[in-house]
Amino acid sequence: GILYKKGEYDDAMSKYQEALHVSRSKLGNDNQDVAGILHYIGGIHQKRGQYQDALKCYREAVHIYKAALGVEHSAVIATLLCIGNIHYKLKEFDQAMSLYTEALRVKRKQLGDDHPEVLSILKSIGMIHTKKGENDQAMQIFVGILHVKKLQLGDHHIEVASAHKSIGNVSFKQCDFEGAEEQYMKALSIYKLKLGEDHEHTISAYASIECIREKMNCDDERNPQIDRTSRIARILRVSPIDENLTGRKSQSCSLSEDSIPKKI
Repeated sequence: GILYKKGEYDDAMSKYQEALHVSRSKLGNDNQDVAGILHYIGGIHQKRGQYQDALKCYREAVHIYKAALGVEHSAVIATLLCIGNIHYKLKEFDQAMSLYTEALRVKRKQLGDDHPEVLSILKSIGMIHTKKGENDQAMQIFVGILHVKKLQLGDHHIEVASAHKSIGNVSFKQCDFEGAEEQYMKALSIYKLKLGEDHEHTISAYASIECIREKMNCDDERNPQIDRTSRIARILRVSPIDENLTGRKSQSCSLSEDSIPKKI
């Protein structure tokens, strides 16, 4: 695990493959420890962008976990989510949605509607809706997440800012530029408070607002820092729009699919 966490994937892969061989010899092919090693090997393949190899390992791990631990065990669900993430990365959204939906069903049953793990899966589902241009469904999910996050964490938490940006992204795709600007401004105020002026998320929020104001032909004099900071964003190659707005481009309003800070 240490080599994996340090990003030393070649050495980690060698160790895991050796461990897999030993575990299969001593424990058989259907032992949960074998599944655990397969999961880690799949993770290395995923980090390397070797998605088909990763899927093969994850699917074998899921098969073993289900037989050994039951279909609703946390190890099964975690691996299903990994498979879903790869399908999402490959733009195979229907396959990803099927896996996320199954994981959501189990986690809601086990943890309740408002648990952070449930909200995380809901966000992934909302991102698929956004990718597919199903903006009403995405908006409903993200508004619900924002409501729960505010109740749990207060109005000024980083995760609340992320929820505001998610809503802003959907509003942008709907060409509701004033609504998008309002949400990005709320996110910006939290990022400035919690992370400071020079953090990449703060700069990204500034740049997002500039994109909105360009669309609306607004005067940057309302906030002269917008222009200054968005130029910094371009220099630093910081993305103006968060990961939820990477989907199918609208004919009337769209931003670059690469314009995202990957994790907020």
